[in-house]
Amino acid sequence: MEKSINQKIYALAGVMGGISFAGAYLFGSGLTIATGIPIMSATVNGFWVGLMISTTLLLLKKYRFIATSMMLIYGIAATFTVLLGPPGWYKIPIAIIMGLMWDFSYKLIPNLIGQIVGSILFMVVAIFLIVFALKLQESPAADKLMSALPYLLAVSVSTAVIGAIVGHTVIGKRISKLPIVQRIIG
Repeated sequence: MEKSINQKIYALAGVMGGISFAGAYLFGSGLTIATGIPIMSATVNGFWVGLMISTTLLLLKKYRFIATSMMLIYGIAATFTVLLGPPGWYKIPIAIIMGLMWDFSYKLIPNLIGQIVGSILFMVVAIFLIVFALKLQESPAADKLMSALPYLLAVSVSTAVIGAIVGHTVIGKRISKLPIVQRIIG
């Protein structure tokens, strides 16, 4: 019985990772098309992914590596897109590291503060790993990104924190009380 419960929980985390990717792709692509600046998607995606991860962690808090499971699916799906940087396999380890940062911060501080710390680490690590990957690829985008780094960090971290707060306090607490959710998470 325990095995089927874990499979269900991690399948749910995977679905939430897929939904996180789909929303980030739609919102990010829309913002990129509207502004013409590809990295601008990080500003709105910080909010969206922060909201999704914090809500899912709150619902599935007694299980381990939920954010990592979500980000694994996100990273695999993002491999062929411009989310998390230019297309490439390097996004999978970046996404896993991002998920681990959030999981460990929430494990150490299992409340809203842990969610906020997780969202900050998540975005800072993501942006620096993306810059590092771009530098390794000798991409001219790396220098452009470096010039916008302070702005990008400030806005992306702020939106991720807001997403985590909204996900934890508003959505997660209300959703967790729904009967169908209670049946799923036990």
